[in-house]
Amino acid sequence: MVLYTVRGMDSGGDWHSGGLETESGTRFYIKPFQWPNRYRVDPSTISRYTGLTDRNGEEIFEGDILHLVGFPHGQNNCVVMWVPERAGFFFVFTAGNRVMTDPPHWYDGKELEIIGDIHSNPELLESGGIK
Repeated sequence: MVLYTVRGMDSGGDWHSGGLETESGTRFYIKPFQWPNRYRVDPSTISRYTGLTDRNGEEIFEGDILHLVGFPHGQNNCVVMWVPERAGFFFVFTAGNRVMTDPPHWYDGKELEIIGDIHSNPELLESGGIK
């Protein structure tokens, strides 16, 4: 069996990561690996772990807002998104009037820093030039 790491936010605004459990397809829970408790989470906040870590060793999840050190397009912030048409995670940012996507393998983890996420810090989307 393959276990995927996901995270979700509970009603108190706290994040939990681990495995995903559902009840009746209407209630969603995150159960931390190697821990007996589980936490009910808002399904709209559930996101997948990308397999990447940032320069501080923090796991990068779908929906995280990253600051990219030395970013080549002049835009230093991006959102991590799953792009179904390309079957992978991508860094999505704007450059001028264009929306651009870069695959994560173009960047070394030392160039990445999580500065927030789309649920807790939506103001970073606009202030960082991401629309």
